[in-house]
Parts: sequence; structure tokens; C-alpha cells
Amino acid sequence: PGHVFLCPFRTCPGHQFVGSPEGWWELLCREATTVPSTRYQIEELPGVGQYIANAIELIRFGIARPLLDVNMARVLERYFGPRELADIRFDPYLTSLAQAVVDCETPLLLSWAILDLGATVCTSRAPRCASCLLASECNYAKGISCAKGEIGVADAGGRKQ
Repeated sequence: PGHVFLCPFRTCPGHQFVGSPEGWWELLCREATTVPSTRYQIEELPGVGQYIANAIELIRFGIARPLLDVNMARVLERYFGPRELADIRFDPYLTSLAQAVVDCETPLLLSWAILDLGATVCTSRAPRCASCLLASECNYAKGISCAKGEIGVADAGGRKQ
């Protein structure tokens, strides 16, 4: 199943659109009389927050924006160090770090790679540090530094000490 977005049009049952950010954007372009072209206009749409606005700018307009969710936040924090605030959307360290990381030639591919790494290898409960390509430089894998409340690992099996 896809993501659920608020739909500003009556064409969606219950004013919800189920699908991908790309599909939501296509619906919006089809139904809207004026298609948003600035970040401010995008964020003014119903149901659009930081993640969806970043996804629209990245996927639709090719602007380097991070797809910062809990998976990306976990990978970045474990590799670079912890954020200060509980809410990832408003933490200045984490949001600027995520932006700096994806400021490259292929921001969409890098964002997807980090999201996949966080979902499959650098998981919240049982990280598989031994199979991670970043482990040799990762603070969490070395047991040096990690997200608030976490204890880094020091053995090759990825088990917490």
C-alpha cells in the first residue's frame, strides 16, 4: 500500500489520496488551477509537511533536498553524532547535516540509499553493523558516539553491549 495524503480536491474519496508522492503530485497538477512552484506554495498545500515538500522539490524539480525520516535520521545520527531536539523536523543540526549530505550530483539516489540502509541494515532494534559498508567509519559501530539514549556497539556482530 502507498502513503496516505490529504487531498485538497473532491475527486478523492474521503479527501484522501493513497499512493506515492509522485502520484499525489500528478493528481495535484491535474486538478489544480495553479500548480505550486515555490517552497512556500508547496508547504501551503493541505497535508504537506517538511518531508513531502522535500520530496516534491527533489523528485519533481530536481532540487537537492533530504528525505529526512526516522530511518535517515538514525543512519546520520549513528554515523555522525546525535541531534539535540526530539523532533527531527526542527533539529537544526540534523536538518543541516541531512541537507549537506544530499548536496551532491545524485541527491535522489543518495536519499533512497540512506533510507534503504536505515530500513534494512541500520535498523533501530537489531542493527547489522557487520554487514554495513559504513561500519569502519561509523561512530555507532565503533561504540564512540550514537543517538541519544543508544549505546554503540563494539563487536562485529552488531550486538549492543
